[in-house]
Amino acid sequence: MTIFELFLLEGTTKGPGLGSMIFPFAIMIAIFYFMLIRPQQRKQKDQDNMLSKVKAGDTITTIGGIKGTVNRVEKATIILEVFDKSKIEFAINSIAKVDSNEDNGKKDTDNK
Repeated sequence: MTIFELFLLEGTTKGPGLGSMIFPFAIMIAIFYFMLIRPQQRKQKDQDNMLSKVKAGDTITTIGGIKGTVNRVEKATIILEVFDKSKIEFAINSIAKVDSNEDNGKKDTDNK
């Protein structure tokens, strides 16, 4: 073989194809979507659903830990009735948990 033939043979070797290079990136994107993005979207949807169902009379806990009864619900705020009939206005997004059944539980334990 001549040197020219060796150069020709050397140039014909192929590296990895485009598909085999893109496949690992596609797998990583799928993992990020199913492990990070989708659960966060589901959690936000559940939070929005909970906030849309808040009504007067519900017992709630704010993200600051204040518990009280909803007196009035407005578009972006709620009026929360706390200790000794005091009223505090909060942004509706500050609700951490709705405990609407908390009063029912107290009545059941008082009867026993």
